[in-house]
Amino acid sequence: MNQPDKQNFEDELKALLEGISAPSSDEIPPAPESEKVPLIFPQPVQHVKKKKSKLQKALLILSTVLLSFVILLGCTFSVFYYSGSLQMFGGYDDVIIQPPTIAQVDDVDDDGKTITYKGERYTFNDDVTSILCIGVDKEELGTESGVIGTAGQADAIYLLTIDNQNKRYNVISISRDTITDIETYSASGKFMGTEQTQLCLSYAYGDGFALSAENTVTAVSRLLYNVPINTYFAMDMDAISVLNDLVGGVTVPEYDENGNPTGKNITLHGDAAQTYVRRRNLAQIDSNNARMQRQINYLKAFSTKCIEATKADLNVPLDIFNAAAEYCSTSLTASKITYITTNVFSNNKDIDLSFLSVPGEVVKGEDGFAEFYADETQLLELVLDVFYIKQPSQ
Repeated sequence: MNQPDKQNFEDELKALLEGISAPSSDEIPPAPESEKVPLIFPQPVQHVKKKKSKLQKALLILSTVLLSFVILLGCTFSVFYYSGSLQMFGGYDDVIIQPPTIAQVDDVDDDGKTITYKGERYTFNDDVTSILCIGVDKEELGTESGVIGTAGQADAIYLLTIDNQNKRYNVISISRDTITDIETYSASGKFMGTEQTQLCLSYAYGDGFALSAENTVTAVSRLLYNVPINTYFAMDMDAISVLNDLVGGVTVPEYDENGNPTGKNITLHGDAAQTYVRRRNLAQIDSNNARMQRQINYLKAFSTKCIEATKADLNVPLDIFNAAAEYCSTSLTASKITYITTNVFSNNKDIDLSFLSVPGEVVKGEDGFAEFYADETQLLELVLDVFYIKQPSQ
């Protein structure tokens, strides 16, 4: 369809207006007396202000307060969400990842953020964050009279990873007996250097709180070729029964006194939950492996209950966090929890929580204690799978 020419239209309108002239007063004949109509000016309308009843006033005040509360809540949530995202991700520019020197590693570039393994190229996924969960073998966190070495040991070590881009969630179990480099300190707190020893001892070299947890974080990061670990959550033994009963008990596979499965399930309440996840036969060199399997059974059942409860109420993670507060030392914050909960549960899809473990073997050390040695090739493959993105073949 042809559009009208604007210039032609304006010219025609101008010509038309010029042809029209306003009549002079002489050309307008006066109207007959009989046709004259008296002018009537409208009277101003009197608005009567109605008084609001006490109920109306109360409802108005209540509505205003509720609206203000909703706006404030929305702003608070936005601040928590944004703050949580900054705390959980980023800061990876200075990270130097050091994969093992093995034949299958063809090339390492960009401070280890790009690795070519078996001819395939992998790049570090900066949309992955992690939380190191530490179970301490003490009834109460801290040291005895402030003496370093009395803070207890990291009895249970699990790394939760969250892939925000691919919506992948993993729990990596790490044996307490894993031999790796840990930082050691004197009883007075003086740094003594690094030593290859059991991972569980890393927690003992600290104050029983943040310093101990951070030392364990450093040790686990080194074990995993220096991949960054964002957050830690360390809790004492007493927290187990508290959190267990908070979700109404946890149902798990039953084991007999010799550690063999009975084929039945049992619902744990109170101290029974602590016994289930901590008991082991010290006479067996690999007793911790059997205990870790029970711990994984428990974590699967516990996390399932928490996930289902959170789908119905997004406040559940904060409730659990608050319940555990007096039993833990953590860098997890309300902002981080808000961000994680919103991202994990916002898509209304089933959450695929995978349980992995650091591969390796247990041997008896010279001192008679168990020593777990990670398989560096299989461990690298686990790190590449969880923390990296495999690039398409060119």
